[in-house]
Amino acid sequence: MSNRFLVYEHKGHRPERKAKVYLIEDNHEVHMYENDELIETRIYYKNSRSWGETNAYDTAENWCLGLIH
Repeated sequence: MSNRFLVYEHKGHRPERKAKVYLIEDNHEVHMYENDELIETRIYYKNSRSWGETNAYDTAENWCLGLIH
């Protein structure tokens, strides 16, 4: 079983939105919440072009800014 570690939490200009980034083995998982309800999860795999810690952090920030709907 994989261990999940919280590595980043973002709260932005929209107080109803927050995002958490977890590290699971070599992959990053972004959990996006609105009003404390999990709306979406995105996984950035190490072997994928979209993988990367920076991409996961950017996704969290974009969610909180309202750029992801």
